[in-house]
Amino acid sequence: MAWCAFEFLPADSLNLRKNLKSVDALPPSVSRVSNPDVSWWPEVLRGNLDVAKISKAGFQLYVIEKPKMGIYLFALDWSKGHGFFLLPLIVTFNPIPAVHSKIGYCSGHPVSTVS
Repeated sequence: MAWCAFEFLPADSLNLRKNLKSVDALPPSVSRVSNPDVSWWPEVLRGNLDVAKISKAGFQLYVIEKPKMGIYLFALDWSKGHGFFLLPLIVTFNPIPAVHSKIGYCSGHPVSTVS
């Protein structure tokens, strides 16, 4: 899995919204999120996810489904211009180290997949 955080400008929100599918209930594959062991990942987005608690924390949930790649889960706070996303890694080598850049943070662990 890879856990990422990013910031966006209000002008970017239209582009983000048109590519995301809002959800009221989480697909089973993303209803539980393992702890990424990084301080910047919100507590409300760890463990068994509770949509009501996530919403109360100011986030709206979205998904993008990619064939053969899985489901990407996004939690966005539109008013503050920041968001978090979780995605499966389809690699079996070279884990992604914790990375910080001007646009956000990412941390990941490889997972084996069978094609």
